[in-house]
Amino acid sequence: MSLTQTEQKILSANTAVETLIEKGFIFSGMKIGLGTGSTALPAVKRLSEFIKDGTLKDLAKKSFAYTVSDSPVKLQDADAASGHYDQGI
Repeated sequence: MSLTQTEQKILSANTAVETLIEKGFIFSGMKIGLGTGSTALPAVKRLSEFIKDGTLKDLAKKSFAYTVSDSPVKLQDADAASGHYDQGI
C-alpha cells in the first residue's frame, strides 16, 4: 500500500518532531522556529499533542504562518521575547 502525498507529509512531520523530542533537541521552554511549508502544519499538530499530554510545556514559536484551531495551547510569538529561536523545524 502506498501513501498519498498528504500522508507522506504527516508521517515526515510526525517522525521529525518525535525524533527531535526523543534526542533532546526539542524540550519544554524552547523557542521553536517553524517553517511555512505544507509539512509545517502537521508538525505543529504533533507538537500540540505533546503539549496536551504534558510531555512539553511553554513552547514559543517564530515565523509560523498557519493557525492551528484545534491546538490545546496558544503558542507565544518568540519575537516578543528575544527575536531568536532555539531550534528550527
